[in-house]
Amino acid sequence: SEDFSEDASYLDLWVFDAWEKRVLRNQSNQQLLELPQTMHFLHLLGLDTHGHGFRPNSRQYYGNIALVDRGIERVYRAMEERFPD
Repeated sequence: SEDFSEDASYLDLWVFDAWEKRVLRNQSNQQLLELPQTMHFLHLLGLDTHGHGFRPNSRQYYGNIALVDRGIERVYRAMEERFPD
């Protein structure tokens, strides 16, 4: 019932929003955030879907790359702010 043939980039937007809500704004994650060498894995399904569905040289794929670049910058800035050391 899921159709990603038009625009799957909303999947990546959801990942970035969910990461911010669950990791940065959730006080119950404080202990998790303070563990040494914690890794954050973001599964960017929209980018993968566009690559397979429209091909790597498509307008949709390049547009999604730009969206993901902005999202990664958002994550980076948030992590730098949260963990300045």
